[in-house]
Amino acid sequence: MSRTRAFHNDTVDVLRPEVTEDRAGTKRLSYVGLRGKPGVARAGVQVRPVTSTEDVDDEGITVVTGWQIATRPRSGDWDVRAGDWLRLPDGTIVAVEGDPAKPTLFGRIHHVRVTATRAKG
Repeated sequence: MSRTRAFHNDTVDVLRPEVTEDRAGTKRLSYVGLRGKPGVARAGVQVRPVTSTEDVDDEGITVVTGWQIATRPRSGDWDVRAGDWLRLPDGTIVAVEGDPAKPTLFGRIHHVRVTATRAKG
């Protein structure tokens, strides 16, 4: 087994919100009932917490401020976008912040990386 595969062995579910339009024609993402719906599974990803250490009374307290989720190298594109929710392996639901990073190597997508924070709503 390659070293890369050992670090990219998680599976996440992509939960895509519906696009709704109000009477004025404004389009919005609707997250109503999204937590209970099944998602589209993506295997072969690495989920890492993004942490911050705070000093409180001479003790270092580490706080998780978000997550980075990345596909394994050379695994192709991933249909994920800003506003999508991801269900992590432990059941935590996080929201994708901003557009995914898709670095290329020799004209092909090398991997896809997203930053996410805990979903609200």
